[in-house]
Amino acid sequence: MAFLTPGAIFLTRALISLLLPSVVIVGIRSILKTQFDIFVPTWALITGSALSIPVVIITRLVWDEIYQRRRAAALGARLVPRVVGRWPGNIDVLIYMIDKVRESYPGKTNSISERR
Repeated sequence: MAFLTPGAIFLTRALISLLLPSVVIVGIRSILKTQFDIFVPTWALITGSALSIPVVIITRLVWDEIYQRRRAAALGARLVPRVVGRWPGNIDVLIYMIDKVRESYPGKTNSISERR
C-alpha cells in the first residue's frame, strides 16, 4: 500500500481539475470529426485549451466567493476585511510592504491607506 503526502494529493487534484477542460475540448473535437464530419482547426484547439485554464481558475474563485458570502450570511457572520490594492493581485501592496521592511519600521504607519 502506497502512502501519498497531503501535498502530493493536493497537487494531483489541482492538476486534474486544470487539465480536465483541455481533455474535454479534445474529446469534443474528436466527436465532431467522427460523428458529424466537422473539422476543428488545430489553432482553435490550442487556443481553447489555453483559455480553458484561466476560465476554470476564475470560475472557481467566483464560486468560492459566492459560497463564502452565502455561508457567512446563513451563520450571521461577516467576511474578513480585505486589503484593496490598485494593481491586480495587490502587487502594489506587496511592493509597499517590502519597501517598508527595507527602509523603515514595518509597523510605522497605521494602515496601508495612509500611503495614498
